[in-house]
Amino acid sequence: MTLFFPKTFVCDDLTDDSCSVLHPPKWISAVPAPSFYNPFLLAFLVYHVVARHYDVVHVCPGHRPLYLIPAAFSKIIHRSILVDEWWEWFGKEGLGANTQGTLRKFLAWLEDWLELRSKRFYDIIFPITNTLKERLPKDLQARASVLRGGIDDELKMYEKASARRSLALSEDDIIVGMCGLCDADHQDNAPFIDAFIRTLSTVPQLKLMASGDNDYIKNVIRQLVPKANLIDVGWQPYNQYNVFMSACDVFALPLSDSPRNKGRWPNKLGDFIALRRPIMTCPVGDIPELFETNQAFGWCVPNERAAYEMALEELSANPGKAIHVANYVPLPPGAFLTTGERSDLILESYRSARDGRR
Repeated sequence: MTLFFPKTFVCDDLTDDSCSVLHPPKWISAVPAPSFYNPFLLAFLVYHVVARHYDVVHVCPGHRPLYLIPAAFSKIIHRSILVDEWWEWFGKEGLGANTQGTLRKFLAWLEDWLELRSKRFYDIIFPITNTLKERLPKDLQARASVLRGGIDDELKMYEKASARRSLALSEDDIIVGMCGLCDADHQDNAPFIDAFIRTLSTVPQLKLMASGDNDYIKNVIRQLVPKANLIDVGWQPYNQYNVFMSACDVFALPLSDSPRNKGRWPNKLGDFIALRRPIMTCPVGDIPELFETNQAFGWCVPNERAAYEMALEELSANPGKAIHVANYVPLPPGAFLTTGERSDLILESYRSARDGRR
């Protein structure tokens, strides 16, 4: 197996006798162009897939020229099986909505034009949500199997009291965790942040643990949330992130009802489930399925200030009960796969596609 990364980074833990990592020369990565549209990077990949035979070419996202064109060459020359792992609603309605500048608007238009048309090149399509699958033409839906982000079964959960002691945090506080914070999601976050601030008048022991982009937390979150009620932990290495998150009473994942969010299944949702904490989120896209079998997962409410205020008041009345229930609630069958189960499913799809060609 060969893994390709557009930019060089240390990944020794990914390599062994059966797996290698392909990096482009540094001068190619340094070209001042968006990596998905870098012509030198494209030429590098085309040369590589033409020169070497791969049984399967698995890309994500599959509509961008950097991956679509080399994948097409590999299929034409070597009859490779092509797999598109489709994890976002792109184009003008999705990821490209509200883009500024002529170049970015053109790229959003291009993604809009390519996103669904490109799927015909692929033998297997893995949309991350039912919303994305339903966007496909009917004749392509037979090639598509919804594959959500999995639960990292190696992400260790710590008892709340133990995590707080290690971080010197008070056991009397009610801590709401938000991770992966960034400027791009601020419109989603704003109603929750507003509700959090208003609830402080009745629940002064409420704290927000903010993890994510340091600049966004510094320039936006710190300006809104009182210093005494903010635990700013910034970006954390993955092997420490679980300690901070285990110190929380609840995780917040605000989502507005937009096309982009309907097509998403945030990876951190799997982390929240792995850490067995209740979740405060919104009925957008496939997320309500998590709450259909058991409301004990937390609160699935509209992305509105008043709804969050009620949820925070309920949490503050008995935070220990919410965590206790979340630790024992059964997962909906098939709603989540561990990372190992997810890998097994992907490998089985490769075998089925290969056997179908014989």
